[in-house]
Amino acid sequence: MTPRALAVTGYPADSAQAASLPTVRGSEWLLVLYFAFMAAIAPWFQGRPSLGARPFFQALVVFGIIGAVAWLEPRIPGYAISWLRDWLPIAILLVAFRELDWFTPANYPFRFEPGWLASDRWLLSEQHLRAAIESTGFLLPAYLELCYLLVYGVGVFGVVF
Repeated sequence: MTPRALAVTGYPADSAQAASLPTVRGSEWLLVLYFAFMAAIAPWFQGRPSLGARPFFQALVVFGIIGAVAWLEPRIPGYAISWLRDWLPIAILLVAFRELDWFTPANYPFRFEPGWLASDRWLLSEQHLRAAIESTGFLLPAYLELCYLLVYGVGVFGVVF
């Protein structure tokens, strides 16, 4: 089996050249790919002409932060940088979430909302799903609220445990 350093860089794993290269984690690669993708497709979003080069510059900042922290980790003793690298993807994920707002049209047409509201009314009222959920007392509504909460807490849960 070829060591990863040799396969990726051409340097043997125990060489000084391989040791000087930062190792990027899987979650960091996903964020790099996401921000690169968003910067690449930004010119085709005609609904926000004022967007300009912001996605490109934001991608560069994210790449720089991830690269700097990956470069610092083997050079600074202790666990502070490793801890920072554990939590940094969650913070950058919040930036990615906010970046999505850049790609909504400046004048949103709201043409889908009436259909969504009608389907909610049909499912919850006419098909009596609301009554079925509430008939279980506290159990099912609490379970559904917990599921909704866990959607937002799964990143933190993944880092902590």
